Amino acid sequence: MKPQGLDEYTAGSKKNWRGWEWNRIVERLMVPVEDALVLYLCGPDDLDRKKALEKGFRPENLIAVDLLEDNVRKVRNAGGIGISHDFGALVREWPADWPIDVIVADFCKGFDRYIARFGLDLLTSPGVSPWVENGTLWYGDTMRHFCVEDFRTVLAINLQRGRDAWSNGIRNNLRRSWPEPLKGLELHRGVIWVLGFLDGFLKQTGAYSFREMTLLNHGVSWVHNSYRSNVVVMDSAVMRLPGVTFSNPLFVCHAPPDNTARRKIAACRAVRTMMLKKNGGAP
Repeated sequence: MKPQGLDEYTAGSKKNWRGWEWNRIVERLMVPVEDALVLYLCGPDDLDRKKALEKGFRPENLIAVDLLEDNVRKVRNAGGIGISHDFGALVREWPADWPIDVIVADFCKGFDRYIARFGLDLLTSPGVSPWVENGTLWYGDTMRHFCVEDFRTVLAINLQRGRDAWSNGIRNNLRRSWPEPLKGLELHRGVIWVLGFLDGFLKQTGAYSFREMTLLNHGVSWVHNSYRSNVVVMDSAVMRLPGVTFSNPLFVCHAPPDNTARRKIAACRAVRTMMLKKNGGAP
């Protein structure tokens, strides 16, 4: 499998990469663009908001997130919606009755312990690819299942290559089990994260076989890309996320409840409702 992105790192590569990323997101949406709810890391420049609006996403459905209050304040002052809190905690606490359609996780870091835990945040979130009975794949008579029809949430994750020695063991283990077409991508952090996520998911379900991996790969429909930012290489992947029941005992929550995150989500939802009413839309 060849990298599905830029062969040459030129001056405009980051801008081209962002266009590539949002095109792949739109292709994988399970709902109309104008109805899709987006949770994204905004950073100091909020560049993804501009690209999302160009693609037809509604401003009321773009929820900016950043740990720095100043970055979120900029979004709000520009008429947007934002939450200042830990991204993983917000994902983990997101309510099932307000499902997330797109998560843009543009992390300015390598594959570290937080990034690994972020995978658990996604799997234990009630708001990520909510489980539906018609989309269940059962393994024998057990409750081990995942959705094969309702991969609703699209994830775009972006990681920095290098400076993440913590992941050495994970990358070495994955490298031994990779199929031959993936050889040569052992440095790509986006590929590593996706394969680690899928590998861990299938091992937890107790259904680790070529058939299940093929089925899951078809459902998540993942692609990858890279770009160079100054001297740093950034690796990214876009995929659909498998849905699981939030009562599924296979995925034990790795963190205590975050009531602050819940309050901030509720406040954000109220602001969005007011904006929709003001603009003549339905909540």
